[in-house]
Amino acid sequence: MSPLLQSVASGLRRELAKSTGSFLVELEGRVRHLVGNMVDGQELTGSEANALRVHILDLVRREALPRLTQRPDDAIRILDLLLAYGHPELESERARVESARAALYPAPPKASMPEIARILALAQRPGCVVRSPSETAYFAERLRRDKVSIPNELVAAYSAFDGFDLACAIAPHVRVFSLLPSTALDVAEAAPTFAAGTAGTAGTGYPRRVVAFQGGDCVDLAVGTDPRSKVWLVYEHDGMPIAKRPFDLPALFAFALERYRATTLEDLEQSLSWQTFFGAAD
Repeated sequence: MSPLLQSVASGLRRELAKSTGSFLVELEGRVRHLVGNMVDGQELTGSEANALRVHILDLVRREALPRLTQRPDDAIRILDLLLAYGHPELESERARVESARAALYPAPPKASMPEIARILALAQRPGCVVRSPSETAYFAERLRRDKVSIPNELVAAYSAFDGFDLACAIAPHVRVFSLLPSTALDVAEAAPTFAAGTAGTAGTGYPRRVVAFQGGDCVDLAVGTDPRSKVWLVYEHDGMPIAKRPFDLPALFAFALERYRATTLEDLEQSLSWQTFFGAAD
């Protein structure tokens, strides 16, 4: 082994012994510089750079991934980093690692609320998409590590479907409600208290929350828990929180089904609007 390969390998092993985070920083630096055929400020020939890439990938396959068998989420972070820099060579490992993660975070029992059965029955309707159930609850753990959580009943809903999209029955091109896939859940930061007189906000403010639903064009619905452990559903338009109400998943799904069955598009803007559901002024 050349002195260059020995130096790079020693650095990677040293950081791997410290922590996954340290290893990721070292690995990212190496693969990023190799995009320009560089290492430690030295420009390599094409063949030298290729040899170093092969050596790094081999070290990840033989040493890093086996070391992380009990921490599959860290192993996935490594695979994601390599893929981001144009290295799909280890993607054959992903299915095994994801299976290991699913085993650590199994999906909960499927929620049994009747609204879920009605949504599942719409899977073949025009404009409606109901995705296959999530096989893991890792997404809830990921959010917990980000200091935010979602209610257990919503986690259980993902055991029935990993998201769905409903379109209006009389106008399949009009999206009326979506549950976002578990991989697409994002966090919205807490919003400050607004001045009294603003619809749905007087003296309240909005907790840090998970954007889990979409209600149509420019409408997001998020779930958050306030400091007193009360769970809220927050109505946002163009990213701005407008109103909130206590979180009630059956009521939310039932209203989504009413929007699906709307007999006129005007109803979606009036009696079946989100302003009506939240009791917010226009």
